[in-house]
Amino acid sequence: MPYMKFLFSNKQLLGLAAACFMAFLSEEAIGQDEPQTEDELDILRSPMGQDLEEELIPLGDIIGIAMENSPFLTFEEAQIRSHKEQVTIAKRDFHRNLALMGNYATGNQRFIIDGAQGAGMQSNLLDGYRISLNLQIPLSDFTTRKQQIRVSQAELDAARSRMGQAEIELKRQVVEEYNALLSAQKVLRIVSTNKENSSIMQEMAERQFRDGVITVEELARVNEIATNAEINFEEMKRNFNTLYMQFENLVGVPITTLMRER
Repeated sequence: MPYMKFLFSNKQLLGLAAACFMAFLSEEAIGQDEPQTEDELDILRSPMGQDLEEELIPLGDIIGIAMENSPFLTFEEAQIRSHKEQVTIAKRDFHRNLALMGNYATGNQRFIIDGAQGAGMQSNLLDGYRISLNLQIPLSDFTTRKQQIRVSQAELDAARSRMGQAEIELKRQVVEEYNALLSAQKVLRIVSTNKENSSIMQEMAERQFRDGVITVEELARVNEIATNAEINFEEMKRNFNTLYMQFENLVGVPITTLMRER
């Protein structure tokens, strides 16, 4: 935000500074029992009331928590497990060429009749249990089986590589957003202080305008500075809240659970 020059005379500037100083002494004498503004209360209730740089656990621990809770890494882990099973299936694919069959039959079908040694004596060779094993080996098993195993293994290696890339990217994002969040909190505190100072200057300028010490143009300049300070504060406040929620989504847990134990 560009700085603006005050066009006060020396006498007017000294009067305004003296009024601010007297107001400050009056507040100190009375104490801080006066109710705070809504903006001040919002700040105290928000995470800005705590110094995140001091209160958060070490960044390395935060990265570990993010890796445990990241849905992106969970997806890549599932892909690795899937490709491992595909490799196992490719190695055992020859089992599909084996067929084991069994059945049991009984009845009075006439199959063999022994008429020479006993009339009416018959034997049915179809009665009882039977088991058979059938093996068919396609020619493609000899020509492409090794290649199929290699393809499955290559897909597994690629999944592991993507997992490594996802871990690196997640670490980079956590570090980047962690530093952005801390920086946003510091900037928000600075603009908050500037807003409060601008409000005090605005009140003093209004008093001096009523007393005829400053002109309406000079009052307008002070009001403009106070308005710009208010706008800047709201923008930084929104930016901090956005980064705060983005960081929680990235790590996978509320920031309050990342605070150091006291």
